[in-house]
Amino acid sequence: MALRDKFSETGCKLEVKKMKKETSKWKSSILVITMLVILFVVGCSSNEAKSLDEITSSDTTEISANGIKITVYKSPGCGCCEGYVGELERNGYDVEVVETSDMTLLKEEYNIPRTMQSCHTAIVQDYFIEGHMPIEAIEKLLEEQPDIDGIALPGMPTGTPGMGGTKQGLYTIYSLTNGEAEEFMQI
Repeated sequence: MALRDKFSETGCKLEVKKMKKETSKWKSSILVITMLVILFVVGCSSNEAKSLDEITSSDTTEISANGIKITVYKSPGCGCCEGYVGELERNGYDVEVVETSDMTLLKEEYNIPRTMQSCHTAIVQDYFIEGHMPIEAIEKLLEEQPDIDGIALPGMPTGTPGMGGTKQGLYTIYSLTNGEAEEFMQI
């Protein structure tokens, strides 16, 4: 009886509509989260993933007929890495993609400090290229052939190849030698 006194018939209908709307939002949120989890699990359970032995045995220093060969090592199902591979291919590089479920071992092998890491690592000639590296930096590296181990653009900056969005300022690219970083260039 007290509940009837609290809400009029119109008030009850409004409360029911409000509750249905909130329930619908929750259901939509749960559905989206579930779909994302499924996509992640399917991507990470690919049979294409390779072990560290398979990764390090491939020849990454040859020059192909279509351009310079770059091997990109990435986790299975990583969409931004696919965007990066597409950018390399559009710029004339011959790209081989190697999927591996353990990027940590590769980064340790090349002595890439955690502070310099990104989601994928590429190998070109005798150098590693860590992260969503702008093409200009790769061209400078290959033209100058400095005595370094590789170059890194840490994190996943907006506006870099494969990341989408608009560039938010200068990118600082680092050269690495024996795990020590120095500024290589700014773009």
